[in-house]
Amino acid sequence: MNKEESSIEELFSDGAHFDKAGAIKVLKAILIIQRDSHDIYFKSDIKLTTEEKILAYALARKVLVAEKMAASAKISAQEISERTGLKKGSVDPTFQALKTTAMLIGSGKEYEIPNHHIDEVIKRLSLKINPK
Repeated sequence: MNKEESSIEELFSDGAHFDKAGAIKVLKAILIIQRDSHDIYFKSDIKLTTEEKILAYALARKVLVAEKMAASAKISAQEISERTGLKKGSVDPTFQALKTTAMLIGSGKEYEIPNHHIDEVIKRLSLKINPK
């Protein structure tokens, strides 16, 4: 292999790389995180759909993991319902739809946003807080 050829190593990721600064920028308009407990609370002045709230919550968990403030970025529909006050009847089908479109990946009951979809989530939430 000569120097101009690429190595397969260039294709691998450790799974931790994403636009953390972009995520923080959009999230600070949408939610706050309690310093001690790391509980996530949505601001009332931004109107989000159930799907957008789930994605914002999942993105916040990714940031907490990147900052070593949480052990896992994985979330469940039950956790979303319990921690956000969203009705389980709204969360369950929305969570299922996000799994079907691979915006959430995982197994069993625990899922997270795959890193390759984070830019899409950031863009979508940015449009919500800064409509054109």
